[in-house]
Amino acid sequence: MPLFINRKLILEFLHSLNIPGASNKLEDCLRILFRSNEMTAVLRVCTLFQLIFSDPMRWLAGKHEELKDFSIVSCSRMLELAEEMFQAIAADGHALLDPTLDPFKEIADEQPLFRAWRVAREARVTKAPDGTAYTVLKAALAEARSPAGKGNAQATEMVVALAEKMANAALAAMHDSKRAIADKLTSQVPNPNPNPNPNPNPNPNLNPNPNQDGANAPAKMAAVHAATIGAHVINDHCESHFGGWDYLGRIFRGASTEALSGMTQQMHTHDFELPPNVAHDRRKAKADAPDFIGGFFHTGLNEKGAQAGERLRESLVLMARREAPAARKDGRLGQTEQDAERLARRD
Repeated sequence: MPLFINRKLILEFLHSLNIPGASNKLEDCLRILFRSNEMTAVLRVCTLFQLIFSDPMRWLAGKHEELKDFSIVSCSRMLELAEEMFQAIAADGHALLDPTLDPFKEIADEQPLFRAWRVAREARVTKAPDGTAYTVLKAALAEARSPAGKGNAQATEMVVALAEKMANAALAAMHDSKRAIADKLTSQVPNPNPNPNPNPNPNPNLNPNPNQDGANAPAKMAAVHAATIGAHVINDHCESHFGGWDYLGRIFRGASTEALSGMTQQMHTHDFELPPNVAHDRRKAKADAPDFIGGFFHTGLNEKGAQAGERLRESLVLMARREAPAARKDGRLGQTEQDAERLARRD
């Protein structure tokens, strides 16, 4: 979407760099790309899918615990609504340009929080350096649907064809029986070969029985819906730990799995962070933020007095120094065993 919004500005900038008689392959490549109907069509279609489909779906998927009567099974209903949208676009790509296309209207009617988010998102203001305020998302959606710009309008025919192709690809992925998404859908995959021979379906990834609903379709999951209303289902904390593990693993390449686990845990519990000792600490700039008092190692070991806490910290450091040689030896052994296991699994 940012590329679509700024396409003309990018071209103006590239034109300002043009020096007669000089040639720059990167500038020439970008100039050709951003002037082409193909790139314009891709940017328009991706902008429309982002604003109409993927952004709302991602928001809903991360708000289970805040939404009313919303569960894991409600996400399956979201998939069915998305499938209906893809079917309409696959039949006629102009459906993506229709201002009435609103795949999640049903959910917005039931969820005040989602409805409020949509209104706030559409009204979101971005200010330019000169102070001019723009409702960028609303303007981008309008331009992608019915462009006023000549270059964007020229790509409309290609936008329609590309939208149909992408929608068909999405449906093929959703109906692939090897994917977990297929059994969440109530709708059925049409039999691609009606010939009544013993093997009428040449594609094993497509459902050969158009009369069988998905095993985990919403209509069959009432008990799961009731049990998972308000569940916290996002995996942000897990992803954050994976990021910490990756960061530490790149720095301490010889560390054992146990050592990396411990360091990752303590990174996220902030055990070794020092308390602020300067008046201008930036963490105190936020008025509503609680004062940071330091990690457990520096502040949590002081419950029985400062001197006792100091002795505890000294004993922990001394123990770590004494245990380090044996720990390194155990770590190297564990790393060797882990490498052997990886090789065996790869073989």
